[in-house]
Amino acid sequence: MNGKGLGVPQDHKTSVKWYKLAAEQGSAKAQTNLGTSYAIGMGVIQDNVYAQIAEAQKLARECVRKNYKGC
Repeated sequence: MNGKGLGVPQDHKTSVKWYKLAAEQGSAKAQTNLGTSYAIGMGVIQDNVYAQIAEAQKLARECVRKNYKGC
């Protein structure tokens, strides 16, 4: 895991690359991690707008999964 340096050297830029790929495939965890990376500027230039977009996409997918119950 590159972000935490578990078994490999810590590399936040590489982590963001993998978060993006997983997020595009619908991984809620990766979407959260990607949003957090942009929110705090870890491995990428801090971008609060992009962080909010990533969070909104995650929430939208959760609503679809729940058939919009509780959204």
